[in-house]
Amino acid sequence: MARTVYLVALALVALAAVASAQDAPDVTAQNHACKATTMQQAIVDALRGKKDLSEFRRMVAAATDIGTTQTPTAATLTVFAPTNAALARAFPAPALNNLITSTAAADRTRLNDIVRTHITNTGAFTTKTLTNNQALTTLATSTQLTVHVATTAGRRVVTVTGPGNTPNNPNTATVVKPNNIRACNSYIHAISEAIRVVTV
Repeated sequence: MARTVYLVALALVALAAVASAQDAPDVTAQNHACKATTMQQAIVDALRGKKDLSEFRRMVAAATDIGTTQTPTAATLTVFAPTNAALARAFPAPALNNLITSTAAADRTRLNDIVRTHITNTGAFTTKTLTNNQALTTLATSTQLTVHVATTAGRRVVTVTGPGNTPNNPNTATVVKPNNIRACNSYIHAISEAIRVVTV
């Protein structure tokens, strides 16, 4: 009987550890990113090794201006990084690679706008501190994202909606894993879709 109780206790401790790890900041990424001198490099460093976010990492690295000159220790940003699958849907091959590698001024501007649309400077929020109907200002001109938080089957689901969202032309994405990636004092969350850039 005592052995059974002991084994059950061990199982509960293991489950608690797993649940805690899912929401824990990526400390390795944080320590690595804090070595950067620019926020752009901090994001690139934090996403190193995140295979599902490698294309967004390339986009940030290739951008000529992500919209902030704050240092990694001063900036408190929340970044929503589309997964590789999301970017492939938004920019079917070879469109994304062409955009990233292009040296044309128009393409540089477009790439900057796309990256800026996915970076918000309202504060650094984890998946637990984002709140329902919260408005986040992006680094793109006159663009906001709206956060929606719901509970489905006991699970907290966070979505972000961009401008111009309609039932027939959605501009919304769900926060997926990996999330709560630390980039010094900022957080990065993977999202299921790319947020569409809306020209104002």
